[in-house]
Amino acid sequence: WAAAAQRPKRVLVLVNPTSGHKRGAQVWAEASGLFALAGVSATTVHTQRRGHAFETVLRADLANLDGVVVVGGDGTVNEVVSGLLANRRGVPGQTASIPLGIIPAGTDGTFVKFVSHNSLLKATAVILGGKWGHDRLPMDLLSVRG
Repeated sequence: WAAAAQRPKRVLVLVNPTSGHKRGAQVWAEASGLFALAGVSATTVHTQRRGHAFETVLRADLANLDGVVVVGGDGTVNEVVSGLLANRRGVPGQTASIPLGIIPAGTDGTFVKFVSHNSLLKATAVILGGKWGHDRLPMDLLSVRG
């Protein structure tokens, strides 16, 4: 575990309860205890429909967060990243850069396999240990309008 100074203090957690054969909520129930033990304040939103994660992140006050955590699969990650980009777009002096942690809870997690740890414990340890600054994987993002 990293020193408390490196650990995030406030995170927004988006949980897709239907991901991974409806085990997303169970995965978060296991991980949330570790967040509490680490003293991390987690505002948790269980998504209720397609697009809910996007809308939540779009309206979030990101300036008061140390990061965003996704508990779900590729679709939920896609919604959250899209929401982050839309939230920051057009704001002078802002970048689309906020730590994003992924706790895998999807069925296959093709994308998640390439950018995060595939186990709940390892992914949670990276987030709580403040390692997402060291484990950052820069990505180019593209928006295409037809």
